[in-house]
Amino acid sequence: MKVQRDIELLSRMNDWSKVAEADLTAHVFYQKSEKTLDSISAFFEEYKNNEILKEDYYISYVWSIEVRDFSLLLRDSLLGLVKYDQYAHDDKAVSRDFMVNLGSTIRNAASEIIESRSKDKLTAKDVKLFNHQTNPVSNVLLQIDELNIQLKKIYRSHDKINEIRLNLESFKRDFHLSFQKQTGVVESLIEEIIAVSELVSTIHPSGTKDQISSVIDGINTTYSKLESLQTVESMEVLSYADKVNLNIPVEVSSGRLVTKSLDIQSEISKWFSGNVYPHIIELENRRNLSLEASLAALNSARVKLAALILDDSDSYDTSSSDVKVGITELKTQHISPLEKEATENTGKIETYLDHDFYASSIYDEDSLFMPNNGSVQMTNISRDAQKRMVSSYKEYKKLAFGWFQKSLATYVELDRIPHNRFISNKLLINKNDERLSLFLKKGYLGKSFSVSRPELIKPILNDYQLWKDGYAAAILIHGKSGTGKSALIGILSQSSVIDEMVNVNAGEPYFTKNKSFERSYDLKKVISNIAYQYTGQKIILTIDDLGQWHNKSHNLYDNINNLSKLIQKYKGDIFFVVSCNSYLKSRIDIFKDLSLLFSSQINVGKLSNSNLKEALMMRFRALPELGLSDTEHEDTIGPILRNANGNVGHAMLEYSRFYNSKYKPDLKSQEFVELINDYSTLLKYILCFQSINENELSSMLTKLEQIEFKNHIRYLIGLKVLIYQRANVVTINPFLIFSVEKALDFKTTT
Repeated sequence: MKVQRDIELLSRMNDWSKVAEADLTAHVFYQKSEKTLDSISAFFEEYKNNEILKEDYYISYVWSIEVRDFSLLLRDSLLGLVKYDQYAHDDKAVSRDFMVNLGSTIRNAASEIIESRSKDKLTAKDVKLFNHQTNPVSNVLLQIDELNIQLKKIYRSHDKINEIRLNLESFKRDFHLSFQKQTGVVESLIEEIIAVSELVSTIHPSGTKDQISSVIDGINTTYSKLESLQTVESMEVLSYADKVNLNIPVEVSSGRLVTKSLDIQSEISKWFSGNVYPHIIELENRRNLSLEASLAALNSARVKLAALILDDSDSYDTSSSDVKVGITELKTQHISPLEKEATENTGKIETYLDHDFYASSIYDEDSLFMPNNGSVQMTNISRDAQKRMVSSYKEYKKLAFGWFQKSLATYVELDRIPHNRFISNKLLINKNDERLSLFLKKGYLGKSFSVSRPELIKPILNDYQLWKDGYAAAILIHGKSGTGKSALIGILSQSSVIDEMVNVNAGEPYFTKNKSFERSYDLKKVISNIAYQYTGQKIILTIDDLGQWHNKSHNLYDNINNLSKLIQKYKGDIFFVVSCNSYLKSRIDIFKDLSLLFSSQINVGKLSNSNLKEALMMRFRALPELGLSDTEHEDTIGPILRNANGNVGHAMLEYSRFYNSKYKPDLKSQEFVELINDYSTLLKYILCFQSINENELSSMLTKLEQIEFKNHIRYLIGLKVLIYQRANVVTINPFLIFSVEKALDFKTTT
């Protein structure tokens, strides 16, 4: 028997069995691997919920382990691709056959997975053996989750090592500039002494008074130059710019991912002090000694020559003054050894720089950056290790989700007070009807959220921890209306144990720790203001409902482009959490690769009926005097769940419809679907932008198209599919939005 996700997973494996070498780049490989692991998780989650399939021992005890091992191969291969790319960047020798062998290995492994799935048979002896073992599927799921985290860390380390490379190159440039000042002094000293030696040779063994006077002038000039060289300051220990501490995945050992702990600033300081600086000091000492000897020799030479020409004569015997001998001894005893030492030390320093100062040296055992042998994220994995990771995962879960559980207590009280973002009075909704604030508010918050979606919180926490560790990370939350995107942001905003959080919504005032700002639709200005207020501090910034960020003065796509640039600019200081609906995400996907911008894209999908029922019951219990009676509740809960189709916002609306007939649609189901299909282009556009200003149609459409669109809009307003949000601004009727999206999906699937 096959489950719903079986075809999807086997399709992924089929893709791997045909993977081309062009797909063996870190970026493409990561995307494919992440989707594959998601499909594996979805398959086995559905398997766990299927009572018949639970008896399938082959899937449980054989195929699950094989699939898990294939996931390990994907992780190890991604690490290999990242390392391969980094070595290639630094022109290090890499095997030419690496890509060919990797592609062949993956294709063969995927083919084995497909073939193994088709067998699906066990001997009676195997079945009897497995009867006495714990079903490994739950452990496999935990391991797949951990592998997903490791995949992301490996992929993000690629960008981090590229940053390290840029910082190292900058450090080397600064070092060379500083070192050249020191070697420049040595070179100048050598050149000056050689010039003086040649000058003295012109008056040896004899010279006229004018010739000797000219040599004395030359020696005086050189003496002044050498005195100025003494003022050059000693070279200080240079500091590496980036202070971030990192854990970079570097290798796999017996199935575990080994990382290196990098405090680069500290390590470079030790490296510089231990390897490079002694040679610099040695050279400086030799240089200073040579300078002093040179000044003494030059002073002696000019005094002897000046004394020689005190008497009048046509020619003077300079050999008797031993000036040439003194300069020759200076060259032999000081200048030549200095030149030799300068060459040797410069060569040693360049060797150190060339050997150690490659970003890809992080992967070498003898590199500057020392392995952190205790920092591993996964214990040894083999085919018979069924119980591994259970205890470590429980500990991780306890720590990572502690803040989440702690924050839920605030929501019982929150449910008892009015909320300022429930649907406003556009269709004769009574703003004072507290049931509407309970069931129809945008981004409903409360304990009802706790019944569902730990799978939504997990990737946020994982990426948040990556960001805290110095990796670039940002979250995109997307989904249909009413699925819980704003609720997820609301839960995060109530936590007291994470970094300070700033929440912004289009056209609403926003607040930082020291200042409040007026409402704005300029996303660049808003983010820049917040970044300035928190200079030097890490914060979380949530941007809810991206599709709302536009008005007459600010275009949505300009805001999106500015957002992508600012995420890159502030990725080290701001953890971005952005939400948008599925229609806008589909449009953005056309012109931007969102996987480069966001470390995780979280699709807020359907809830199970049991979770929906629990959410409604929790809502009902929060303010029982406002909900249906017990009898009404039992009679209506079934139809509510059927109509909601897993959408919690829709369920809340359906609940409200049972006590207020104004909220019920007038159109029959089939008529409604046909109507939505007829106007799908217009409706998808409005869903994408949340609303449309009729006056702005002139900038996008011809006059004839404007008339046609306005006629369509008025027709749909007459049917209450659309409503006026404010003057000339049209949006979809909030009471029909779930039905509209469902009809659009129906058209897509048929």
